[in-house]
This record gives sequence, C-alpha cells and structure tokens, in this order.
Amino acid sequence: MAWLGIAGAFVGVWVSSRNTGLSTWWLGPETEPRPILLNLLPLVAPLALTAMGLRHLRWLPWAGLGGAALCAIFAIGDVGRVNGYAVVEFTLAAGGLLVSAASFTGMYRTASR
Repeated sequence: MAWLGIAGAFVGVWVSSRNTGLSTWWLGPETEPRPILLNLLPLVAPLALTAMGLRHLRWLPWAGLGGAALCAIFAIGDVGRVNGYAVVEFTLAAGGLLVSAASFTGMYRTASR
C-alpha cells in the first residue's frame, strides 16, 4: 500500500504544479504541456508495484528498488527548475526505497535442521 500512496503523492505534485503554475519537467508548462504518456509515466512504477504487491511476488523488493530509482530520475529532472517539487519527489523515492529495503527482512528464513 505504500506504493499506492506514492502514486497518490505524484498525483498531488501534478495537481499542485498546475495550480501554482510551476511546471515540473515531466508536465511541462500549462501553455505547452508534454504528451499525456509522459505525464503518466511517474505513475507507472508505483501502480505496477502496487499490483505486484497484491500478488505477493518473491522478487518484489528488488523491483521496488528499481521503482525507487525511477522515481528519483523524475526528481533529478526538477533540480534547479522547481526545487520544492524536486525535494518532494526525492522524498517519495526515498520512502519507496525504505519500504522496499524493509521488505527484504521478510524474505530471509533460517535454514531448517
């Protein structure tokens, strides 16, 4: 459910960006918006990881690390452009990274004797 929250937070960044007029690189300015597929791209990894989490896939923590890296890439594009949104996006990526790293603790089991 953490990844669903991250997807919701990216939607919050989207709405806030439109309301304030400060455009992130993946949204573009309101007068010249980026293609809708690029607008939706930050939501793909969090929503896909949410769906994978519902299936309890064994390799999900590894996919979560990749999803966190993808979220960080979106944040890197906003550094120097809209630093406030970049901080929010980096925080979301860090949260996803921490949740995925914590998920590894449930993966290891002691060897049976």
